Amino acid sequence: VSIVTKNGIEFKSNPQFHIITEDSSVIRRLADNLKRGIKAFDDFVVCERMYDNIENIGECSHFMTMYSSPIIISRMYSYFKDAIPQEKYKDVQDYLETNVRDLAAEKGVSLDFDGFSIKIEKEYKPCDISPKQCGISNFQKAYKEKGRNFKLEITGTAEVKDFIMKYGIGRSKSLGCGYIFIDNNNN
Repeated sequence: VSIVTKNGIEFKSNPQFHIITEDSSVIRRLADNLKRGIKAFDDFVVCERMYDNIENIGECSHFMTMYSSPIIISRMYSYFKDAIPQEKYKDVQDYLETNVRDLAAEKGVSLDFDGFSIKIEKEYKPCDISPKQCGISNFQKAYKEKGRNFKLEITGTAEVKDFIMKYGIGRSKSLGCGYIFIDNNNN
């Protein structure tokens, strides 16, 4: 959780940064910078780092969201304060699948969507996020979105899964939301 102050961003807890890349030189440069210490990160202190080399993504089918990067789904479900009722899961799954297809078309990426599906296996505690601040008079007022955290089963080609891993799913991915990771406990 972070807040913006006149002195910059202040974190209420330890922030996490996730980097997904196909370019191993990016990871090497990051590791070299970590060795140089906190000066390379403008006085951020790196407490822990983890590298996960993902190969054969086509064989993976179970994915998770991170609380720090929830999926933002259609606003029509934001009136559910906590869990979304299971009878609405099919609609949410259809929304997420359509979102992936639309994003691929927007980016001009041709993918084979035969057999592609997203299934919600489990829903975890949602979180409130403030995606945008609107200026009102002399003060800033933020509105909140509901971020959803899921365990998902994603079927489809390796290319589709790779696309999802790179670009995320759901709305507002530019906020850092909608990124998923492989659930190694089920793959």
